[in-house]
Amino acid sequence: MKKSALVLVLLCSGLIAHADTHPWAVLTGCYDTLARNGYAVEKGPQPTLSVTQLKQESSEVFTDPSGNKIDAFDFMLFQKYSAPDQTYYFDYFSAFSDRGQYTQDQAGFHYNFAGKLKITGYANEFTLQETIDVQQQTADILTVHLSRHVPEAGTYYDVSDIYILKKTVCP
Repeated sequence: MKKSALVLVLLCSGLIAHADTHPWAVLTGCYDTLARNGYAVEKGPQPTLSVTQLKQESSEVFTDPSGNKIDAFDFMLFQKYSAPDQTYYFDYFSAFSDRGQYTQDQAGFHYNFAGKLKITGYANEFTLQETIDVQQQTADILTVHLSRHVPEAGTYYDVSDIYILKKTVCP
């Protein structure tokens, strides 16, 4: 009886730990951005700053309307390096763990969200509409299509980008 109880506890604890894992945890890691919207992306002189990261954490940018942190799968996407001003450009997307709709099929991973949020440290609420589609082309190559719209801002924050990413070792 004691062995049965121990096995049950171990199995249940594994299920609980697994339940906290984000649906896209398998994508976690660092990637080289090979292309953005069909154009090759060159790294800057400091390769460690030219890395795209996909990771599960509390969103660094967004909170819920009450100001509470939101667990998310974050995409910190390296876009380009500008030599004249020595600047590394990134975009940031979040697939929120507790809101939005996740699906997975043979084509890949899909996420849709439309709801109210705040930017960390700011008081104003806004509506974010975003879609994230991830297709695994090979064991280490992803195609990621992201789109974003913030109705309150007109088209200022609108994005519709396609990235080709290759898995790499995190710096």
